[in-house]
Amino acid sequence: ERAAPSSLGERRGCGRRQPTCCAPSASASRRARGVRCPQTALTRRRTLLAIGPTLAQTPSALGATAVTANGASQGRRQGRSTGAMQGALAAGESGLEYAVGNSTTGQESHAVDHQAHRSGSNNNSFNNSSKSNNNFGGGSSSNNNYGYSHANGGQFGYESGGHDGGKQHQGRTRALVKQLRKELNRCADHGDIAATEEALGKLIAAGDHPTTVTMNILIKAYGRGSQPMRAVDVLQAMYFGMPGGHGAPVSEGTFNAAIAATAENGQLDLAWQLLQWQLNSGFSAQNSFCTILRHMPSSQVLPVLQSSTATFGICINSKVLCTALVALLEVSAVPDLNQAECVIQLARSVGTPLDSKSCTILLTAYNKLDRPREGITFFNRFVADCSLPDLKLLTTVINMYVSHEPPLMSEAQSMLSRMKSQYKLKPDTVVLNSMIRGFGKEKPPNVEQALEVFKTIMDPHSQVKPSAYTFSAIANVLCSAGRAAEAEEIVRSMEESGIQPSAIHYNILLKGYSRCRCKVVTGYCKCRICTCSDPNRSMELLHEMEARGLRCDVVTVQSLIEAFCSAAQTEKALSIINKVLRKPENSKDLRPTTSMYNMILRGVCIKYFVPTSGDNLVSCGGRRLTPDMIDVNKREDVFAEVDAILREMELAGLRADDVTFNTTIGIYCSFGCFERGLELMHSSFVRYRQKPNALIGYNILLNGLASPLRPTSTEPTALNERVTSLLDEMVANRVQPDTVTLNTIIKVFVDHGFMELAEASLTRLLSLQTHLQEELKASHPLRIVPNSTTFSTLIHGYLHRGLKDDAKRVLILGEETYNVKLLPSARSLVLD
Repeated sequence: ERAAPSSLGERRGCGRRQPTCCAPSASASRRARGVRCPQTALTRRRTLLAIGPTLAQTPSALGATAVTANGASQGRRQGRSTGAMQGALAAGESGLEYAVGNSTTGQESHAVDHQAHRSGSNNNSFNNSSKSNNNFGGGSSSNNNYGYSHANGGQFGYESGGHDGGKQHQGRTRALVKQLRKELNRCADHGDIAATEEALGKLIAAGDHPTTVTMNILIKAYGRGSQPMRAVDVLQAMYFGMPGGHGAPVSEGTFNAAIAATAENGQLDLAWQLLQWQLNSGFSAQNSFCTILRHMPSSQVLPVLQSSTATFGICINSKVLCTALVALLEVSAVPDLNQAECVIQLARSVGTPLDSKSCTILLTAYNKLDRPREGITFFNRFVADCSLPDLKLLTTVINMYVSHEPPLMSEAQSMLSRMKSQYKLKPDTVVLNSMIRGFGKEKPPNVEQALEVFKTIMDPHSQVKPSAYTFSAIANVLCSAGRAAEAEEIVRSMEESGIQPSAIHYNILLKGYSRCRCKVVTGYCKCRICTCSDPNRSMELLHEMEARGLRCDVVTVQSLIEAFCSAAQTEKALSIINKVLRKPENSKDLRPTTSMYNMILRGVCIKYFVPTSGDNLVSCGGRRLTPDMIDVNKREDVFAEVDAILREMELAGLRADDVTFNTTIGIYCSFGCFERGLELMHSSFVRYRQKPNALIGYNILLNGLASPLRPTSTEPTALNERVTSLLDEMVANRVQPDTVTLNTIIKVFVDHGFMELAEASLTRLLSLQTHLQEELKASHPLRIVPNSTTFSTLIHGYLHRGLKDDAKRVLILGEETYNVKLLPSARSLVLD
């Protein structure tokens, strides 16, 4: 079961170079008797003394082992703890427990211990007939948990009933050992130290003596269980033949596991010391170096790479390059592309080119930083260097095209063709799923192209098999185009492919039946009350989900609420919160949210909006209302319902957010209650001791000044004073106006016919911005930038009053002074 000797001449059984005086046969016989090679022990002690000053830098880290002491090893370790180890620490030679000390007690304990090993006495922890208290040892008089009796042939050995019985029992034992090894590895992967130690004890009791691989798994468990010092202790025990190592020799993998345990837990100094120990022991440290490099701070990656060749003899190969890029671009919170470019140049200087894996990491970082164009340029340079991309790299490139806003689907289709013709690669399910998602992101969604790709996947002659994401992607595209019924048919056909619909698929259908899609498809919406949504079908799908044993989540509930709010059924939307969220079978984490109540507030806008003609266009959701769409007679009903929603929201323990305040202010202003909206804005400052998104709130209040429903004077002086008051309040609250503020104020004055005040607002707001930036010492770009809407509003205002010369003057002002290019329609009205 031992690993074969390496090309360096490592002796089987200890993992080190074989001394010339020890033939393999002699080593094998000593190992069978449990006796250590004396020359090997001497070599290990000399190695320890050579690396002692380096390891002594962290005596507290390497000083004491956490391997459980048992049997005779307890006495031996107690002697060393007061002798040898204390002497080594005092002399500063090493922090290792097995060091040769200056104390007589430690030397005597050391000698007695080796005498016990040579004589094979009962103090040997590996002797199955010992009478020790070893938790993992065996013996007829043992107090161990997993002991067995030799007198009856051994619980896990051959039965005394005969040869056939022994074979049957041996087969059962092998099956048990195989199962326990799987359990050991599984527990170690999860970092469950107690379960890993228990599985190791069962393995030993079953007669499976720990090998190097088994001990490496134990080290991994200590590392993932956040106990790196215990991992180092096991390494020491294996290296120096201590009982905690169970006689297993160290290997390169042993050092790798211990270094990974320390690096993963942030003990990088200790990891570097273990790396030096690994090199001094004659092992390659290339993999261990990569492990440490992955956990280095991004600012230290490049300096470490530059000095690693001379210090540790590390070769900067493709694996090291890839690990460095992972540390800079994936592990780091903010990808550092500048450092990554330097690392690539360093690798090229030593003859290591960029491979597909490293290029994939770089492209993923470009996509994460929302710089897909630069990533695509980098990919083109990579291919120009005669490097053949693999399937994963090309998949990443296609994802970059799809993630771009808007998606670059023509380039993605071109890359898909190159994948087949130029690179001789067959697109897999992941690539085709990305294509479906990209066609769905187009405006409007390119449903036909998405269906063509879906048919390619579903073709029985195709080697591509659909996944659950395939069906969710195509269903999302269909729902985005208002074809929820077709999406439902496709979802129901999933079972024919052996895939069961999940809650994700039902949530997509619920959103398809709850939202108005006509504006997505046609570009506008004439719905008074949304006729695209089907809240009754949404409820049927909810019951079907529950029948399948699928649990609701926040997306499910929000889709149901949106369906009822779009249909102006706010009472049923509130009942969803009161009934569905309180079902005992739903998750305890499923609770009402502020966004749910915000949807109901928008449903109030839809419920009370009454258009006077079919030419009025308004988006479903009531975000933009004009006076002719308001049922003024039901103003008090609107306010009562809004107040009830806010009270219920407060009783649910939820806190109003920016959307809540701004939606409520918008409702008040739309129904002519400007003062009530302003009062709500002031109360939010005092009540919550923080400002909501005050800029949007103030812009809504300014827009409310244009409402003819507001019973206030329309005299220019009174209106100008109200606008000035709001601007002064913004300055006092340190809220900087933006372009929307400018255009809203101009629109207010234009709607009331005060063109001089409207044009003067342009100069006034720009000077106010300069004053605010000097006061606040703002470094961001200017927020008030006149645009085409600014001058188009002024031009239309002058033309409406027959002042064409003033309109022409404003046109010249915008194009020459502010460098604003107006729309051709506005230019034609002035110049024709």
